[in-house]
Amino acid sequence: MILQQYPAWIFFVELESPVSDLTVLQLEIDYIQLGSYVDWAFNTITGNIFNDNNGDCQFNSTDNPVKHSLVKALPGPYYAYTDENGFYELKVDTLNTSYTVSYTTDSEATLIEKICPASGMYSVSTPKGKSTYCCHDFAQKIKQCAVLKIDINSDRRRRCFKGFTYVNYQNVGNINSSQAQIKVVYPEFVKPISSTPAWTSKVGDTLYYTVGLVAPYSQQTITIIDSVICGIESIRSLTQCTQAMISPANACLYEDIDWNNSDVIVRGKCDMGIAKFTILNGGSGDMPDSTAFRVYTNDTLISTQKFALRSQEYFQVQLPAYGKVIRLEADQSANHPAFNTIPRVSLEGCVTNQALLQSAYKGIAMNTPLNNDFVSSTSCMQITDSYDPNDKAVFPVGQSERNYISAGTKLNYTIRFENTGSDDAYTVVVVDTLDSDLDASTFLAGSSSHSYSIKREVIDDREIVTFQFTDINLSPKKVDSIKSQGFIKFSISTRPDVANGMLIENEANIFFDYNSAIVTNKVSQTIGEYIEEKPELGSIVSKTPVNNITTGLTSKTNTKDLILLYPNPVSESITIKFPRETIESTINVYTIDGATVLTQRLGAVKESRIILQQLPQGIYYYSIADSSGLNQHGKIIKQ
Repeated sequence: MILQQYPAWIFFVELESPVSDLTVLQLEIDYIQLGSYVDWAFNTITGNIFNDNNGDCQFNSTDNPVKHSLVKALPGPYYAYTDENGFYELKVDTLNTSYTVSYTTDSEATLIEKICPASGMYSVSTPKGKSTYCCHDFAQKIKQCAVLKIDINSDRRRRCFKGFTYVNYQNVGNINSSQAQIKVVYPEFVKPISSTPAWTSKVGDTLYYTVGLVAPYSQQTITIIDSVICGIESIRSLTQCTQAMISPANACLYEDIDWNNSDVIVRGKCDMGIAKFTILNGGSGDMPDSTAFRVYTNDTLISTQKFALRSQEYFQVQLPAYGKVIRLEADQSANHPAFNTIPRVSLEGCVTNQALLQSAYKGIAMNTPLNNDFVSSTSCMQITDSYDPNDKAVFPVGQSERNYISAGTKLNYTIRFENTGSDDAYTVVVVDTLDSDLDASTFLAGSSSHSYSIKREVIDDREIVTFQFTDINLSPKKVDSIKSQGFIKFSISTRPDVANGMLIENEANIFFDYNSAIVTNKVSQTIGEYIEEKPELGSIVSKTPVNNITTGLTSKTNTKDLILLYPNPVSESITIKFPRETIESTINVYTIDGATVLTQRLGAVKESRIILQQLPQGIYYYSIADSSGLNQHGKIIKQ
């Protein structure tokens, strides 16, 4: 067992009788464990992890180091992380003389082939104490693919106060990703003020960034200053979610996965107290078998129904909210890539007017997981009027007063800190002792307000993660409240075999320079299934017939009257050709969740052209109508 290590001196004082002088024997000890025994005979296993670009299994200048990868030794377990150069230094005990050393990476598993050693693990003998066992390198080969990832996190949502939202994006693949676009969608009561870099365009509450080229293994951050609105006290405690999406999609990840290429997408919005949801098969394949969707009010299941959709088919579900939190979730087809197995949307604060927000149910949207995957990330926080400057939060919170979560649930932890002292804080250290029922192999460091280094160790069978922010230079709050704050975010899953009833608890210690630790609040959740059903309430749920967004022809539209749009996919402009000269018509272009991004009058012409160059890549839908009853809608793919 490797214990917490502190360089130390031990002094032996020998007193003679009578005491005529004092003899001090000085002995240097390598490391001392406070409150336990001295463990000075540890061993160290070292090596590198790298992407082997030339296939020779030798780490050289043509290869790329794999940083922040977790190395594990058994029995133990013992952990280490690779540094910026792909190097790891793993300390193990001498009570065992043989260890199995393996590693995990945060890159998508379908991209990686472990080639040296082919098993992805070493058997390392450590016959002597206090020795270094070198050069246990791991070489891997990565599929030629650009893989974009995005992560979003906000520091606080305080009414009438400014805050920061950080959007971190990276390419974890090994080739360039060109023409990358980012979309950030803000909630109703939080408004973006400015960002670095500046957004390319803004449509309503949606920010668009034309990122362009994202090089392999590169990472960038967009920093947005935003603010919760003032003047409406009833929004206090309301959950506000900010979503970031990056395109193009990582299609190469799923080329070898055996599934039907269907992709269930769920969208929702509140319309004057009515919760309205759209369930769409946005994939290129049909759903051969039915799956289920479920509707909840305040975490109580009221309706379960089956559905099956062809490619690009959709239907809508709606019900009165009555101020409750309405959640709809829908299942994917079998073997769908695991990144998004249960699409779900929660609508909170859905009332007929803002005066009723005071009595609406709030915070329940924080109870269940989100749809985060590689190309989509959502950050949800409740609006407050005051806050603890140094705290810890977990998402999902869990259901009911006991915060029930299922075994294997991925937990997203955020630790926030603020310099409330009288001088600058030059170094901040966050020490987090993980619950023993969390699965260390799933740990993944996330976004942060400032750059940091990370250390992982095991002490008394407890896993400890240390985040160190060197030269962070946080201003005192009384000097600059915005620049006095910071945060770190990480995710980790509970072990899948944790028994029901077990409590998952977590807190952190925050050190500002050489000051004593500030202990955060403790967050806790209970392993178990929370199921409350009231099917008798399901009669308020209504469902529309299935529609197809690809053709979108109304009963008044003959095939000979079909309007042609080309080219489609489109990169700059699209031509609209009518079957005959029409009276004046209008085209509306909108996103999949119903937000209108363009409205243009086309005039009484037979052919027209609209510019779409300003729109980010993605799927859009259009409708064209005139007063004669001509009405056509369909899909536009923007390249």
